[in-house]
Amino acid sequence: MAIITINPDKTISINGKRIFPILIRNLCDPGVTTDILCTEKYQNMPWNSVLFGTVLPSAQILANTKLFITRMNTTAHELNPLFMGFYQPDEPLILNLPAIEANYQIYKNRDINHIIMLGQWLNLPAWVTAADVFITGLYPFREGFIDDVESKSRDDCIYIFEHLTRFSLGISNFNNFPKPVWMGIQAVSATDESGTLRLTAKEVRVLVYASLTMDTQGVFIYTGNTAENALVSDPVLLQIYINQIEELKSLENILLLPTKDFSWQYRKGTLVSFSTVLTETVFGRPYTNYNWILKQDGNIHYLIIVNKDVRSVTTTISISGLMGTLPIKTLGLETTGSGRVGRTLTSNNGSFTDSFDGLAVHIYQISDEECPPSQCDFTITQ
Repeated sequence: MAIITINPDKTISINGKRIFPILIRNLCDPGVTTDILCTEKYQNMPWNSVLFGTVLPSAQILANTKLFITRMNTTAHELNPLFMGFYQPDEPLILNLPAIEANYQIYKNRDINHIIMLGQWLNLPAWVTAADVFITGLYPFREGFIDDVESKSRDDCIYIFEHLTRFSLGISNFNNFPKPVWMGIQAVSATDESGTLRLTAKEVRVLVYASLTMDTQGVFIYTGNTAENALVSDPVLLQIYINQIEELKSLENILLLPTKDFSWQYRKGTLVSFSTVLTETVFGRPYTNYNWILKQDGNIHYLIIVNKDVRSVTTTISISGLMGTLPIKTLGLETTGSGRVGRTLTSNNGSFTDSFDGLAVHIYQISDEECPPSQCDFTITQ
């Protein structure tokens, strides 16, 4: 039996091993495809080990090699060594809150070793007693938003994502929310009935990292639920998501590190600043173009910066408290553009200059274990 634990820092552990959760929904759902090859291919895909969707027929459970989630009121799987937990009814109405809370207590009293998840995109604080883990469903790249929001274009969708996070989810600082939040990432192969759009590789990457720089604790790839718009129907697009998740897997140890500071539109950090900042007005509010998160592992710091704007920009980045001359290299699996892996820079007393493509994500490693203490003072003051 798999024992799932939520740690004090809101990461999760499976049988004592901390992981960064990456899940996918509906990839081989029977409503999408009955092709057994989909299941077989799925099992060999390079997702995080805690992957699965919310509807799983018995034949797939028997063949499964990854952890899985089932809906409430399904056959009990608590003793299955690959069982991860239950999924509450999706996006319930607030009038159903008492019933959802009661359902949660019934299942928690029955099974303390697995987690209960709830997908919701409205007023997350109101639902805090209804699940162990919360999954959002904002999907900002949508025709309705582009048409209706001040005649904005697709270029502004990451700014719209931040607005929805603050005013639909009702959260400005995920640190103050007592339970883990895993961001839903839209993944349809064709525009669906709600106007949700097919993403480019650059849009997938910037949406994933814009979510993570809010200091959320996981990623939930939410693919379409019809044969016409599911990822399984588009191998090229599916590969884009596989590539992105491969990159997250390569960074798992970094993503699990303690967060020194982070910043997005509605929670401004203080340890990192920029000499040049772009602005864009959305919903009558000025939005700035950088999100970032700073993590630490002993003598090494990691800084992820997202340029949410489609415009390119060159800026001097300053990290408060860093002293000396420090080597910097870029990480990840991106091979093109300003966010590509393997570039080298130098920080002088915490400052360095870099150029960002539009919608670029830069992942910096600052210093390394071989850096002499006399040259690398990593005492960061807050």
